[in-house]
Amino acid sequence: MSLEQHTSTNRTDHEITKLTLTRLLKGRDYDDRMSATELAEHVPVAASTVRDLVKEVRRERGIAIYSRGSGYWHIQDADELADAVERIDDVIETKQRTKQELTKAFNVEKYQ
Repeated sequence: MSLEQHTSTNRTDHEITKLTLTRLLKGRDYDDRMSATELAEHVPVAASTVRDLVKEVRRERGIAIYSRGSGYWHIQDADELADAVERIDDVIETKQRTKQELTKAFNVEKYQ
């Protein structure tokens, strides 16, 4: 399914947005990060679409854009990358633990 099937915007809006996001975020450091809502003020799409398009910018243009929930910035050094990867690993570990606990609880409840 394409992004257009999930939003009320079109491919041209998405391409314009990706160009603008690249311009706004490339070289932006952590202390100057921008939220999806702030970014949406500069583009013809909603903040929820900005979040999806940031992923495309990262993938298509090879720019290490990241957010810890407080805004997007361009990771530019190894320490920032290591911190981001560690945070992602922590989220994965938490999700795996939740999945195991949920499955165990379901099975205990179902077969009591």
